[in-house]
This record gives sequence, structure tokens and C-alpha cells, in this order.
Amino acid sequence: ITTTSSASSGTYSLTVNNLATETKIVSEGYASTTSELNDETGRVKVTVGTASATITIDSTNNTLDGLRLAVNNLGFDIKAAFLNDGSDTDPVRLLISGTQTGSSGAVTMSWLHDTFYPSEGIDFTTTQAAKDASFVIDGVSIRKSSNTVTDVINGAALKLQSAGSGTISLSTDTDAITTKVSDFIEEYNEVSLFLDEQLELD
Repeated sequence: ITTTSSASSGTYSLTVNNLATETKIVSEGYASTTSELNDETGRVKVTVGTASATITIDSTNNTLDGLRLAVNNLGFDIKAAFLNDGSDTDPVRLLISGTQTGSSGAVTMSWLHDTFYPSEGIDFTTTQAAKDASFVIDGVSIRKSSNTVTDVINGAALKLQSAGSGTISLSTDTDAITTKVSDFIEEYNEVSLFLDEQLELD
């Protein structure tokens, strides 16, 4: 918890039901990063929040690395990287991660099948869904897209780290106030002394 000077003293009960998460998607396994995809041509639809795009698979990008580059070049809040699961055969997978937590940034990946000439596509599995943080403060249920919450308790920023419950205690920083008052008095005295000296010179 971090606070600003506008925070007031108080005690709050906090229960965190779940943290905000980003989407995690993995592809089926391939022998290497340069392995050709299951079909020479096809299309992959990528949706991130309200934005979507279709990647056309052709001779220029028909490898696992080609698809990785195509996903990263979309300019969406998404990151594609390789994951080696250690399998004896086909250990290399494409890991697609949303870069924003919360349900509004949910990511989906799907192979588009042609109605007349259906082709074997790429299997994608969602291993982690995008969720909003869900928590309760003093009996009030709250949902936020981020685990850093700055607009619930005035002057306090909460950084949610795990599910659980506890108590938040805020107290006024009297030492900081005293220091500021002392600094003001010292500066005032210095200015007064300077003015007195200038008047004596006149």
C-alpha cells in the first residue's frame, strides 16, 4: 500500500477473491521453430479486446516462427513467444500472452476453416483466461482490470498480490507533517533575518 497526503486515517477490511490476469494461449507442439504449419495455406483470426485481425498463412510465413512474427506485428496488446515443454517429439509451442490484465483485454486465437475446402488447422488451447480482479472492501464488492488499484480508498494505492483476507490500517504521518512545518518555520526565519539585515543597511 502506498499513500499520499490526501489519505485519511482509517481501518478497512479487505478480502481478495482473485487477482486480475491476462490471457495465456498455447499452440499444439511442433518439432522446431522452423517447422511448417499443418497446412500450406489458411487463416488465423486474432481478437484482443474489441480489436481483431486475420493473419493469412502462405509461403511467406508458413512456419511456427512466421506465425510468431505475424502475431507480434499486429500492433495489438499481445506477445507471441516460443515455449519448449521438453517433450521427446514436437516440444516447441507458440505461447500467446495478452499484455493487459482484465476481461476487457481478453485474447482469442482461432483457425478459420474454409466452407468449401476445409483444411487442417492449428490447435490453440487457452491455459489462462483474462479476468478482472475481484475483491471486497468493508462489505462492498469491487472489480478492477488491474491489480494496482488507485481509485477505491482516497489517497491510497493498493497492490493486490494474492487471494486472501486481511485488514488495511491507514494513519496520518505526523512525523512528515512536523518536518514540513519545521522546514517552513526555518525558511520563514531566514527570510525575516535577510529582510532585517537589508533594512539595517539602508
